[in-house]
Amino acid sequence: MALTNVGGMRTVRQRRGEFAEEIACEWLRRQGWQVLGRNVRVEPHDEIDLVAIDPAAPGVAVCVEVRSARSREFGSPEERVSARKIGSLYRAAQAFSRSERASQLGVGRLKVRVDLLVVDLRGTTPRIRHLKALEPA
Repeated sequence: MALTNVGGMRTVRQRRGEFAEEIACEWLRRQGWQVLGRNVRVEPHDEIDLVAIDPAAPGVAVCVEVRSARSREFGSPEERVSARKIGSLYRAAQAFSRSERASQLGVGRLKVRVDLLVVDLRGTTPRIRHLKALEPA
């Protein structure tokens, strides 16, 4: 059961998500990616977990959705990303590419791609699964 968010305290779920994002960010950097931003807000109320440049696709801004797993009780994280969520991620990515923030990061008007990076927290060492170029429904 998660703690409630009282007085700015982070819930267990929020702390786990932040931990997974940190692991994902470091993993991408070790793979040669350039991570440009974390938790990038896109109006009106969307957020992109990570914005990065894949060295294999330098003309593309990659918006990365990070998911963590500590059990398979409710299915894998990949299975829990619905077609609706993928569509929402693509809309956020498109809005980001046209935003002032994208221009500030030097990726304004680039093509965008949405990837899913799963951080599996089961066991003693986190494992990473990277699904590139999710397709909107």
